[in-house]
Amino acid sequence: DAVRGELKKVCNRLAYPALAVLATEPADASGDAWVVFRATVKDGARDVSFTERSRFRRHDGAWRYVDGDVLR
Repeated sequence: DAVRGELKKVCNRLAYPALAVLATEPADASGDAWVVFRATVKDGARDVSFTERSRFRRHDGAWRYVDGDVLR
């Protein structure tokens, strides 16, 4: 399908040379834990890096990504 093909082209074009965890927050009363990370991302010569605060929740004994906010 066209969307899948376009997504594959974008993914093949991007490079992820680094991921740094900047901060962590332990699980709160609701069971959500937070991680702030900096992703270094290159789209060819263009730097499209970002910082995100991500929420994780434990499911069947493993931490799973729930959602996040880009801080840039």
